Amino acid sequence: MQRRTFFGLAATAAFSVLAAREVFGAVLAPTTTGNNPKFIPLEAIIPDTPQAAGAVVSLPQPDKTGGAPLMQTLAQRRATRELHGLENGGKAISGHMLSNLLWAAWGVNRADGKRTAPTARNSQAADVYVALKSGIWLYNARKNQLELQVAKDVREALGKAPLTLIYAAQNDFFGAMSVGSLYQNAGLYCASEGLGNVVRASNTGVVDKLIKLPDDYKIWVTQSIGWPAP
Repeated sequence: MQRRTFFGLAATAAFSVLAAREVFGAVLAPTTTGNNPKFIPLEAIIPDTPQAAGAVVSLPQPDKTGGAPLMQTLAQRRATRELHGLENGGKAISGHMLSNLLWAAWGVNRADGKRTAPTARNSQAADVYVALKSGIWLYNARKNQLELQVAKDVREALGKAPLTLIYAAQNDFFGAMSVGSLYQNAGLYCASEGLGNVVRASNTGVVDKLIKLPDDYKIWVTQSIGWPAP
């Protein structure tokens, strides 16, 4: 399949957690102690149980107005290799946090369909996948949803983080440049929320053959995300 080439410079995005969430298009009621859904674990948004091939999860709308100030976020941006689970000290990675994270990395931020990361000639030729306990999901930015690609938990082989972003783009110079824009956006969102993250290039072979990529694409890097170890 012929895909378009592009390059990018790292952009910034930082967003706060809202108060509702969806799964398969239906809004769920809070199930944890208290009334603030930001404490609901991600497993409550995307079930850990095996899903049928082609399953789709509708994400909550990302919050495009919150987050820490830019200079504070830059001061806090760093690589963190010791990562805890989805919950940490009463905080949890929620459906809204995942939606915000994906939107920061590669979301649609204008009515004409353009993205949070720049591309040459607006080619937009990149894909972001999310590895969770339930499997590997493709982020569909235009529909704001996740689409199941592989119903297999591969997180242990990707660095043991509670969730991992997987970045695919064309197998050329421009693809390598573009992926840098996406994972820097995601890293800045993590810094804004107090999440830890680290980018890895050594484990891409784990998923290279599992995900059906376009013919001229390759997986360049993965990004492990979770709460920093104390």
